[in-house]
Amino acid sequence: IRRPPRSTPKPSSAASDVYKRQIVSRPNKFFSTRTNFQIGKDIAYNADNPEIGKEFTFLSFLTFQVSNKLSINPSIRFSRLKKINSDENFFKGYITRLSTKYQFNNFLSLRIIAEYNDFQKKLFVQPLLQWNPNPSTIFYIGGNQNALREEIGNNFGSLYLDNSQMFIKFQYLISL
Repeated sequence: IRRPPRSTPKPSSAASDVYKRQIVSRPNKFFSTRTNFQIGKDIAYNADNPEIGKEFTFLSFLTFQVSNKLSINPSIRFSRLKKINSDENFFKGYITRLSTKYQFNNFLSLRIIAEYNDFQKKLFVQPLLQWNPNPSTIFYIGGNQNALREEIGNNFGSLYLDNSQMFIKFQYLISL
């Protein structure tokens, strides 16, 4: 969730009442983790009348280096901004993401990203094949798939395709 940058906190600003922590761990070369959380006060910029609310944000990023060729990176970001005087939320939701990369050899790799955005009820999938035979040449072929979630009460419901794109890029450096 992107918010406008904060100016230098003043003693009376909402930004001065924020508690942040980050934990980073890499117990071995195959696994690493980073976890952040933030609690405090923030401004509900998307409200009709912007006001200060109680914020809670949690982020967790994992990296699994399965082999020299395969890495898997799941993450989750949860964010909530509650009204100060009630249990009503300005917003509440999460974004989960799975990024997988396989390096076939020094020249050819495949990356697949899948992301579910609970705020927008969208699933995004992006495969990308990259061929880089030398520093002057690169070739990409990939695509984007967006699916929307149909809500049935509080149940998840099914996904249906919203839009998709394919792209190809070839770049070669010609020296004169």
